[in-house]
Amino acid sequence: MKQLLSAHSDKVALMAAFSIVVLSLMPPSDIHQVATSDKLNHFIAYGVLAVFALYQRRSWTGAMVVVTGILALGGAIELIQPGFQRSGEWLDFGANFAGVGLGAAVVAAARLT
Repeated sequence: MKQLLSAHSDKVALMAAFSIVVLSLMPPSDIHQVATSDKLNHFIAYGVLAVFALYQRRSWTGAMVVVTGILALGGAIELIQPGFQRSGEWLDFGANFAGVGLGAAVVAAARLT
């Protein structure tokens, strides 16, 4: 399993990031609503992205660059969403931030075992 993750985690992270961008900028009428909280969706999406994006990072600096990039992506999406018939919300960004934090904690805990 570790070999599979090592070989493909960056590719999965890119696919996750692309999916987040597309789903975040689609008009609301085009999205089939999932029966969960919008904030929970943000939390899960960014947590999954963080896990796969951070899996290959071995240095503190590399991890911080990835975390900063993911948070910048989330912030940029929230800022441009009004141009796509969506509403940008600080609470969404907060859920993104929390998801990235959990994803980073999961990767850190996995490395300790």
